[in-house]
Amino acid sequence: MYKLLGYLSNPEGSSIRPWLWLILLFVGPLSRSVGFQQYIFTSTRVVVRIKAALTQELYYKAMNSMELDDEVFAEISSTGKEKGSKQQGTTSTGRLANLMSADVDAVTRGRDIILVVCGISAGSIVSMIGLYKLMGWPALVGIITMIALSPFPVLIARHMVGTQREMKRIQDSRISVISEYLASIRAIKYFAWEEAIIKRVNEIRFGEQRKIWGLNILRSKKASFALKDVSIDFVEGGLNVVMGQSGSGKSTLLMSILGETILEEGLITCPKDIAYASQSPWLQNETIRDNILFNSPFEQVRYDRVINACGLPIDFNEFPERDETEVGENGASLSGGQKSRVALARALYSKASVILLDDVFSALDSKTSALLWKEAFCGDLLKGRTVVLVTQLPWIGPQADLTVLLENGLVKEAQQNLGVGKLPVFSVVYQYMRLFGNPLYAILAIGMSVLSTASFVGTGLWIAVWVDAYGKDDAYDIAFYLGIYAAWSLTDIMFSGLAYMAYENGGWYAARTLHTTFIKSVMSVSLSWYKTTPVGRIVNRFSRDMESVDTQLAGMLRMSIEMLTRLCFQIVAVGSVLPVFMLPAAVCCAAGIVAGEMYTRTAVAIKRLVSSSQSPLFAQFADSLAGLPVIRARTNMPRIFGDQLADKIRVFERASEAQFNCNRWVALKVDMMTTLVTVAAGAIAVSKAGTIAAGLVGFSLTNATTLSQLIIMFVRASNELEVEMQSFHRVREYSAVEPEEKSDEYEKIGDHSTNAESVVPKSWPTSGEVEFRNVTIKYDLDGPEILKNINLKFAAGERVAVVGRTGSGKSTLVLSLLRFTNIVSGQILFDGVDITSFPRRRLREALTIIPQEAVLFNGDVKSNLDPAGEIPEETIEKALMYCSGIASFQYHQNRERAQNGHGQLEENGENGTNGSRADIDMGINLSTPVKPKGENFSHGQRQVLSLCRALVRKSKLMLLDEATASMDYETDQGIQEVLRKELNEHGRDRTLVTIAHRLKTIIDYDRVVVMSAGSVLEVGSPKELCEAKGQFYDMMKHSGEFEDLEKLLDSKA
Repeated sequence: MYKLLGYLSNPEGSSIRPWLWLILLFVGPLSRSVGFQQYIFTSTRVVVRIKAALTQELYYKAMNSMELDDEVFAEISSTGKEKGSKQQGTTSTGRLANLMSADVDAVTRGRDIILVVCGISAGSIVSMIGLYKLMGWPALVGIITMIALSPFPVLIARHMVGTQREMKRIQDSRISVISEYLASIRAIKYFAWEEAIIKRVNEIRFGEQRKIWGLNILRSKKASFALKDVSIDFVEGGLNVVMGQSGSGKSTLLMSILGETILEEGLITCPKDIAYASQSPWLQNETIRDNILFNSPFEQVRYDRVINACGLPIDFNEFPERDETEVGENGASLSGGQKSRVALARALYSKASVILLDDVFSALDSKTSALLWKEAFCGDLLKGRTVVLVTQLPWIGPQADLTVLLENGLVKEAQQNLGVGKLPVFSVVYQYMRLFGNPLYAILAIGMSVLSTASFVGTGLWIAVWVDAYGKDDAYDIAFYLGIYAAWSLTDIMFSGLAYMAYENGGWYAARTLHTTFIKSVMSVSLSWYKTTPVGRIVNRFSRDMESVDTQLAGMLRMSIEMLTRLCFQIVAVGSVLPVFMLPAAVCCAAGIVAGEMYTRTAVAIKRLVSSSQSPLFAQFADSLAGLPVIRARTNMPRIFGDQLADKIRVFERASEAQFNCNRWVALKVDMMTTLVTVAAGAIAVSKAGTIAAGLVGFSLTNATTLSQLIIMFVRASNELEVEMQSFHRVREYSAVEPEEKSDEYEKIGDHSTNAESVVPKSWPTSGEVEFRNVTIKYDLDGPEILKNINLKFAAGERVAVVGRTGSGKSTLVLSLLRFTNIVSGQILFDGVDITSFPRRRLREALTIIPQEAVLFNGDVKSNLDPAGEIPEETIEKALMYCSGIASFQYHQNRERAQNGHGQLEENGENGTNGSRADIDMGINLSTPVKPKGENFSHGQRQVLSLCRALVRKSKLMLLDEATASMDYETDQGIQEVLRKELNEHGRDRTLVTIAHRLKTIIDYDRVVVMSAGSVLEVGSPKELCEAKGQFYDMMKHSGEFEDLEKLLDSKA
């Protein structure tokens, strides 16, 4: 370009024709692009394999380590800690999740260090030589200044490394506690601890965001149609579910795929071999077998598999001629459900690659639907075939590869687990910028980007004016031109800084709001949601996706807007000097946008594929860590689990490599097009040599040359923005899940306001009286009845036992008191108040349950007994004293505490973070450390702490759900003695309801309820039921302790 500008400034004095320089202007950038893309392609293969190796190494180390906290992560745990400081511990599962996602990515991001070092060194040397040859000794001033200022970036980089290390440590802690809490979500809901847990997570999150902030600062309406503007890419070889209200266009969508509707515009592409089962089943007046075969060759094995999957053998047994029965005209001899299943069997028996099913479950009962789903949809019959299923069953949607929700002929929502749909990027960007905290931030950010770009282009234009004036104006004043140049430069710096601050501040606030909403949503959702949503998938969104929102999204948005405005400004600037240039520039931009659109459709799909393929890795890590002793106990089982992980890593590896290489295609294509545009601009300038000032031509060529980079950067930034927006969408998707109960659910019942304070007085409950009035219970509204017509009354002060065989409904009875089930009919009254008339949290705060498996969290004893910090220490210490002596549980009241330099209290001068069993054997106090899952306590000690947790709540109603089933009789008796003492000392208004298999535990209770198959068989005192010689007596006879039980009954009498 330097030689080309020399020719343009003095065409007659040039000895070499300009076309040589134009050829070099084309070959040079293109060669650089090809070489750079090849480097990225090669290094990507290495990076992906390193990521896979690191992930497997983490897994093998975790599988072979006996103490993950102390050995595997000792160095990580100690990094960034101050001696003697007290901090939130981390769980091995959470640390591994963060190491797998954020830290492994951070390691592989260092791949470009060699390229950067070599590129900067070579580029700096060549630039210095060029400047010296061009300017002479004045160039040395700039070079010396640059060298003098070079230590400052090094100092800033060191500070960034320290900040980033501290941020990673806090991030480890956040992911750890979230993993631990999600794994124990049932216990959190039992005790209504959601608010306390959310507060604790938010405290850690705010500390992390402070580090992130510091790190970022260092860096017309159409006519009505049945379907309108529908764009869906169904998952090939997967299950695609279409849902929506009646009349939303579901059946019309299937008919459109079949070509049975009029296509006004657009394109539908699909294979020709399609099998279809309509909503109103169509059958031929032939035999059942002929309808299933549908003129296909008969294959006995395939036929048997199909009819078994559709549950037809039971129906065949009702027909004398079995499957040779004539169905009659349009299936007149069959029931609605039978016709639907025969039509489905016809579709399954076919070998079509695409199966369209229109509401095949509508005529089936829930039991048959479940059988059909398990055998037909979860088996091998549909493996590798593309299925489009229209249904109204909500439980199918989460299990599909693609779920499409239609409303009034439009696609309202499309959710993919491994799908390829495209999100409306402008809509998602708008939703993201709405979270900036204040509309002014969004307006300020965009406005500053425009002004920054304008000042940047203005700076270059002023240099062109300055160069043109140099040597031509006798009154040339260098101070004037230098002053204006300095003003333009300072304006550019000011607007750029303001734009950066606006985006980063808005993005920081958006991330904080989103994370707060996210953790609140997953804590407020019903337990049934966790049955269909793996914890590993949730942790992945808290880790990988939240990191993208924290560190990438705001920067990508800022770069996209700035590149767009700069591209527009520079095209206009070049076009104002060389108007003919507008034509090739427009062609280049159009081609770049088309290439970018093609790239985006693939990149978005691959991004989702990467995220979805990583979730199974998190899930296997969590499952393996939870069951390490079981896995290691079996020969070769660690190797088998390792092989399973390797298979999952290979899937993730292929997706990751595809994600990396996606950029290479679009970059090379745009480089080729924009290099041609640069040559075109040069050719236009040569053709006008002598008619345009050399300074303006230089300005135009400089902008034309960088136009290629701008188009690449804009295409990449906008596409990366859309890809990263998937993380925002995935987090926002879980932030919008339906809560267990809505805030306005209790606003009005009849004519009375029903908020928690007005439905029940603050003193409620005053007693533990419970009454079931003709109660029928279901877990799912469309499921079977679990409890049927239950009528019971537990008086205040009573100790009531509920016994029965496994599956008789005992636990369901207890869970119904906590409202974890659906009360289909009847009422449950607690202290005279219907428990469905006020929020669940108010109910769960008023009672206490001791579950079968004691749940303890990382922290200390006090935080486990009172996470909310609302109970006086004296009350907690008294509960620990009550339980002292049970299961080697010894309370040790140690008041010898020293104050450290940070104003924190430490036991005996130590912070006690180790929490070894030896420390516990010396005695337990409020500050005794508790490891994740309470692994530094014995099973019995964990259950005793669970008992202490119940005692400190002083609830009027206490529930024990087989809490002592796995304990020896002496420990069981110790716990029962504590409960008996507690009830006797604190009045007769507290009720205890116990589920137990061990009859010795409850033989001295006031009343016993015997249950079977969801119904109450017997109610009475143990003595009365024994004398009645009914079901309870039979249980006593088969307990193996009949004589001991009789003696206990006699001694009680």
